[in-house]
Amino acid sequence: MARLAQLALLLFWPALALALSPSRLQGPVAVLKVVDGDTVELAGLGRVRLIGIDAPESSPNERARLQARQSGQEVQEVVRLGLLAKRFTEGLLRGKQVWLELDVQERDRYGRVLAYLYLEDPRGDWSYGGKRYRQVNLEILRAGWADPLTIPPNVRYAELYLEASREARAKGRGMWGNPPP
Repeated sequence: MARLAQLALLLFWPALALALSPSRLQGPVAVLKVVDGDTVELAGLGRVRLIGIDAPESSPNERARLQARQSGQEVQEVVRLGLLAKRFTEGLLRGKQVWLELDVQERDRYGRVLAYLYLEDPRGDWSYGGKRYRQVNLEILRAGWADPLTIPPNVRYAELYLEASREARAKGRGMWGNPPP
């Protein structure tokens, strides 16, 4: 039965992604810097926090200490994983232009823009305006470098993100299969 569910997910994943295609994309916007695994700096917009994901912190700050307590890991391990998550996100975005999709709440309490980011890709699962895209937030989850983080009212892709995270954990991707050196 589990095999049947996996097969169904494999067959319907692209259709599900297309059904959830972005409502409206803004861009392109140049990526200036990857701050960490879930935050980037974009030209003309400043810091942008990726909606729906939470990567480990890449510096030993208060949030890293909280993540360590919640996960039962040492702060150094959280930071190590955070640096790997940042490296993954840099690999996706360095020197690229992205398109943004906003949700209900457009800024967080720190003034950062909240967005789903997209890369133009002819093989991407997402379609908008006659072009195909890959969603960066989802790619980071699929690779296992973030946990899903649902903060209402920005819940547009919450179920999709939970499923991507479950799959990454089950397959030991990213931080789920990356033992300490």
